[in-house]
Amino acid sequence: MDALQLTPLERPLLWPVLTRPSLAAFEVSTEDLFDIQFEGDGEPGDDPKAPYHREHQWASRLERMCAAELGVDWGKYETNTM
Repeated sequence: MDALQLTPLERPLLWPVLTRPSLAAFEVSTEDLFDIQFEGDGEPGDDPKAPYHREHQWASRLERMCAAELGVDWGKYETNTM
C-alpha cells in the first residue's frame, strides 16, 4: 500500500504501522522456521516468543474490529477460518 494513497482518516491509523521498522525486522525464513517448529495451542503468532508476536497481535485486534463493524459472528468466523 502506497502511503500517499491513504485517505485522511486512514493516515493517522495506518501510517505508524506502515513505517515502523520492526515490521520488516525479521526474515521470512525466521517466521517460517518458528511456524514449523510451533507445538502450542492456537496460532503460532499468539506465542510471545514468535518473532512477529507484536505485529500478529495488532493484526488480530484489527481483524476483530473489522469483523465487529461488519456484524460478523467472531466465533463462527474463527471456526471457519482455522
